[in-house]
Amino acid sequence: MKKVIKGLASYRKRLTGKHYLILALLLLLLFFFNIKAIIAVSILGVLASYSKFYQRYIKVPGVVELLTFSTVMTSIAYGPVVGAAFGIIASFAADIIGADIDLFSFVDMFGRGVIGFLAFHLYSPEGSIVALGLIMTLIFYAISLPLYLLPGDLELKLKAVVYIPLNLAFNFVIFSSLGNLLLKVLI
Repeated sequence: MKKVIKGLASYRKRLTGKHYLILALLLLLLFFFNIKAIIAVSILGVLASYSKFYQRYIKVPGVVELLTFSTVMTSIAYGPVVGAAFGIIASFAADIIGADIDLFSFVDMFGRGVIGFLAFHLYSPEGSIVALGLIMTLIFYAISLPLYLLPGDLELKLKAVVYIPLNLAFNFVIFSSLGNLLLKVLI
């Protein structure tokens, strides 16, 4: 315990005015903004960004991903601009974490931004969160898949044939099991 206290004291000595200014700005942000929203979006962002990490080691289509789900839910809860920004940033972070940045990354980021923007406008409390999630998934496909399928690469086309139904099924399961529950937590 003494080592911990001594370590904390030595760390405190290394803090500069810049550190205190950053801490003060963060506390000010937390004071003026919704703390629950900041925490929720941060957690969703981390989960979404790491949800495609396994693809780095297992070369299979990214059927299990939380990017679509978390982008749609963030958009519904916090608005179209936050939803679009979340989708773009989380998609970019997922590709960086997976060391998988390429031309497709930018198309995916654009597609996630579009669904992040649209989900807020298409959401209706009386409507089905599952239907909205699947519609957003299909819109994302309409934006991103043509670029994947355009080249004559047979392997990419076969991956799409496997990816589309399995990812739709995954999104159906995640939206139907967690969609309404998460929405209650976020709002």
